[in-house]
Amino acid sequence: MAAVATGHEGDAVLKVYFLDNSSKMLMVDPGISAGEVCEMIAGRLNYADGGENSSRYFALFESVDGAIPRRALGRSEVVLNVQHGCAKIIYMMKLFMPSALEMVETDPIMLHLQYIQGLHSVVTGTHFANEIPTLVKLAALDVQAKYGPHDPSVHQVGFLTQRLHEFIPAHVFDKKEKLDWEEYIYREHQSLLHRTGLNAKMEYVKICQSWECNGCLFYEVRQTCLKGHPPRVLLGINTNGIYLLDVNDRSVLEKYKLSEVYRWGFKPGSNFYFEIKGSGQNVKGPIFEFGTTQGNRMSELLTDYANALLTELGLANQQSKKAESVVSAFSNATRAHEMEVKQHMKDEISHATGAKRDRLQEEYYAIQIQCLWRGYKERCKFDQMIEELEEQLHVDEDGGAPAFVVEDDKLKLAAIKMQSVWRGANVRADMLKQLEELEARAETDE
Repeated sequence: MAAVATGHEGDAVLKVYFLDNSSKMLMVDPGISAGEVCEMIAGRLNYADGGENSSRYFALFESVDGAIPRRALGRSEVVLNVQHGCAKIIYMMKLFMPSALEMVETDPIMLHLQYIQGLHSVVTGTHFANEIPTLVKLAALDVQAKYGPHDPSVHQVGFLTQRLHEFIPAHVFDKKEKLDWEEYIYREHQSLLHRTGLNAKMEYVKICQSWECNGCLFYEVRQTCLKGHPPRVLLGINTNGIYLLDVNDRSVLEKYKLSEVYRWGFKPGSNFYFEIKGSGQNVKGPIFEFGTTQGNRMSELLTDYANALLTELGLANQQSKKAESVVSAFSNATRAHEMEVKQHMKDEISHATGAKRDRLQEEYYAIQIQCLWRGYKERCKFDQMIEELEEQLHVDEDGGAPAFVVEDDKLKLAAIKMQSVWRGANVRADMLKQLEELEARAETDE
């Protein structure tokens, strides 16, 4: 387990790793959160934008074995508490948004971070690349980036023999002899003679970016809802949406765009589910449910991507001042009024997204509908739970009071639901602002 050294004045020494095994030492307050650490690191990495936008794509991950990052820390988690129970804390990209992918063209730091993450994913087999020519091309680019242009006096048979595991993933390693791999890589390396190390990194990253599942975080889940598919599949999530992959060869079995996903959620320790939008009004789409203990992480990641997409489109503004009033207004709605509220908002958004709106705006509003409804539903459920808890506090006719016991699981569930409500409120507030702007624009056009 990682040790935490104590610095002066009660500060602690936190060691944060990168995927090339380099690291940074930080003097931090013992209660520092993961989000605050990410901001500190961003401030020291010399991003082209000073870390103002770059940092939001990254997160801290815990690695139990010191090699594979397993879980992204929540931004409010106390880092030192997590560090005590793992081998490494790793800083790496979490949200592979289009703007982050484009930044490699202008920001050497972003290029390097995406390069080492792509390399790590390939070599560890996180992302399966089965084509030998592609793997050899990637290996040659990595050799070019690390050791420079091919030099026959240096890059001879045997130079890479003991390092091949740094370039070739384990799942294909036995398909060729070591010397054959090395010779194959050298032939490709010779063709890169005039490329700089920076050019080699760029080409490596571009190949990774071309893969449909680039940047996916994968979770192994159980399923019975998709006939014809195995009972255990990999569920991957990235900016494109949700992917279901074969566990053995990572072939894509099913995929769902983020804009198609109507809502999602989880049952703690039990499952993760998502619903696809129906084909018409008042037509419910299919619901897919998967057995997993990581449903909370999957749900959080999808929510992060949805929120990041709103920001990416330049249509999401922070409207925290309106949030409380919006939540209050929605909490007064009755259960019988739910469908009316839902349909009204659909109609408003449908009207706003006329012929003048482009595809990205349509996707934005589709996600807004999902966030609106999900947040509203969770608010209704949460209000009901609060009412039930309040009833436990009422004094009975004999003057006694029933025992007031709230299990830890219920507290966790309440916290989760409160987060969902708050996110939903912010999204609703933002949406109302967007609708007001669109209505004003429509009046001007008339």
